[in-house]
Amino acid sequence: MSNFSENSYLSFLHKLHNLLRNGETSFTGIPALNEMNNIINIIFIEHKIINNTFDLDDGCKFTWIYNNICKKYLDSKNESNEITYLNMMFEYYANVSSENCIILKLCQYEKTKPYIWSETNKVSVFSGIQGNTPEERIEKQDSFHANCKTIMDMFIACKEFFFGDKNLVVDEDYIDTDKFNFDIFGEAYEKFKEDEVGSQGKTTGQHFTNRNVIKYIVDKIKPKYNENCYDSSCGSGGFIHMLHRYVNHETPDKIKEFKNNIYGNDKAPELMKSLYFNMFIHGINIDNIKNRNSLSKTNCSEYYELMDTVVGNPPYGMKNKMKWKDFEDEKYGGNYWINAFKQGKDKMVSDSMGHFMVHTINSLKDKGRYGLVIDRGILNNGTENKSWQKGLRKFMVTESNIYEIVLLPTGIFSFTNFATAIIIGVKGEETKEITIYDGEFIDVKNKKGFKVEKVIKKITKEDLIKKDYSLKIDDYIEKKEIKYKGIQYKTLGE
Repeated sequence: MSNFSENSYLSFLHKLHNLLRNGETSFTGIPALNEMNNIINIIFIEHKIINNTFDLDDGCKFTWIYNNICKKYLDSKNESNEITYLNMMFEYYANVSSENCIILKLCQYEKTKPYIWSETNKVSVFSGIQGNTPEERIEKQDSFHANCKTIMDMFIACKEFFFGDKNLVVDEDYIDTDKFNFDIFGEAYEKFKEDEVGSQGKTTGQHFTNRNVIKYIVDKIKPKYNENCYDSSCGSGGFIHMLHRYVNHETPDKIKEFKNNIYGNDKAPELMKSLYFNMFIHGINIDNIKNRNSLSKTNCSEYYELMDTVVGNPPYGMKNKMKWKDFEDEKYGGNYWINAFKQGKDKMVSDSMGHFMVHTINSLKDKGRYGLVIDRGILNNGTENKSWQKGLRKFMVTESNIYEIVLLPTGIFSFTNFATAIIIGVKGEETKEITIYDGEFIDVKNKKGFKVEKVIKKITKEDLIKKDYSLKIDDYIEKKEIKYKGIQYKTLGE
């Protein structure tokens, strides 16, 4: 296996990101991540070309690009030759109008297309840097070559890093990825996304969940190699990565079986390249990893009572427009959604978190386990009147055994102001007692680390019934008042 550590991989990923961020056009966030995925994919794909797993020509090999363009660029003695090789780098890497373009070839090949193609982003952020008309090309000439230099620098950085470990290199020509430590690289990749791309979740939901929170949830639900595991809003694959890590101690045959039992969806097409890259580096089958709305009739029908475990961080604060009649189906035993969601003849409550909570329980087999990051609104809101939230809570605690809720600290997600919590449960059992914990940062000042030690309250089934299925913690904390010289005091926390 490779001698590289998680820190060395992480430093390398930051180096690639800095080249993109500090380059002529300054790419960052999701576009930069997708471009990094492109180049690293080319390195890993080469091994499959050599082993005849992928039927692609030599022009799709990283080492071919490096030896015929990058190396000659480094050896060039004058500016004219440098410009020639910068032009070649654009043609062979990013010019999708050229039949020589490696990105184009990978998009046209069925087995590699999912890892390169994007419905919303260019297959490469560099594909449009040259200009479309002669006038634009003249105007952009200086910036064009500066961008080509960024591509060149990224290839050179990859060569220096990956080929610097002689344990990986075969005949000093290509990397044997069978010897590559994908688990450690995957850990670094997840940490990099959390550090550099976490804020990208602002507009599309919570895609980059804190790794400590993910680990806590996966450790609680304890996935088994022969179980169907599902993340209904998998973003770039952080939960799936942790599921894979959890079963990685099993035998190779059992791990292989598990990789075919993973299901995931995400509605945001801009995340699919990063998600599929994550699957690629772990050898996870992408047939069940789809770019689609988990709350669609098709998905709800296909996954109804199919899963053994469900994990994730579904989007909250979003609106979903669905019609009640679309889910009146005998397959669902009647209506798929709970009656509390019905508003008018065919309208439904549009709250995304409520929908994902019901979809999670409906997707599970009897005795299936779930662990989700949720918006605390479904715990706290609508406690004093007849509301859909109250109806949802009654459904949750009667259709599943919610045995643990962890209130997450403010700031654990840098991209949302929502108060959040972890909820853990088992389908097919009524709730008997819920332990509510206070999740805390280990390093409070810097908001780093995560621990769950402090019990706030234990709520019994009888307590729930008395409080009309409220899960608002304030409804279960005894309020104490102290009067002193006309001044009223309350205990800390009230």
